[in-house]
Amino acid sequence: LGFNQTNLWSWAAGGYNTLSMNSGIDAKANYAKNQSSWNNRIQLQYGFLWSADKQNILQKTNDLMYFESRFAYKTSAESKWNYSVSFDFRSQFSNSYDSYVQDAESGLWSGTLKSGFLAPAYTNLAIGMEWVPTDWFNINIAPLTGGFTICNIPELRKNYGMKLKEEGLDADDGNNYRSALFQSGAQIKINLKASINDSFFYETQLVLFTDYLNQPFKENRVNWDNKITWQFAKFFKIGLNTWLIYD
Repeated sequence: LGFNQTNLWSWAAGGYNTLSMNSGIDAKANYAKNQSSWNNRIQLQYGFLWSADKQNILQKTNDLMYFESRFAYKTSAESKWNYSVSFDFRSQFSNSYDSYVQDAESGLWSGTLKSGFLAPAYTNLAIGMEWVPTDWFNINIAPLTGGFTICNIPELRKNYGMKLKEEGLDADDGNNYRSALFQSGAQIKINLKASINDSFFYETQLVLFTDYLNQPFKENRVNWDNKITWQFAKFFKIGLNTWLIYD
């Protein structure tokens, strides 16, 4: 949890009063017994910036909601292959805007709505095989993967590929679109967590999905998350997180 506030009084160099917060949690709960294992992970991130030059809005700096649960059963006691079933959910907490403009009369700022809570949201249920050669690396291959892309804000549904409820309806009216799109396809998920030494740690997850139902092998989705931490002195640590989504 990080918090920052800047207040300026008669400050010749100029600037604006600001208030910012950034928070996050990355928690894991894992269980293993005999040939069975159950791994869970939840990531929650949220950050915002308030600035006196745009007093009526909060500008988001970070927003992520991600949950993953995977059950696996070894094909044999000594095998590095598992049968696996996994579920994941990804969305965000609040609305996002871009293209901010200021009203000439009121002086208030407004933006174009880009996304929101459950707009979009992605869910996947994947059945397949998992290869675990080491504790720090695994690949999950799921040829049977089904899930929904959800958009609960009508005016954004067209942007996220929702289909019309019936043919012939007005394509410019968001209420005429379905709120969810079912997708069925194949998924590959790669996880790697490594430490170069006692000070440098790297963790990444790459998810590749292709849709069988809607233009097979042309409708693809990529999620790539990276987390790097470097403890370069006793009291100093550098952290870098990146999230890439291609849809």
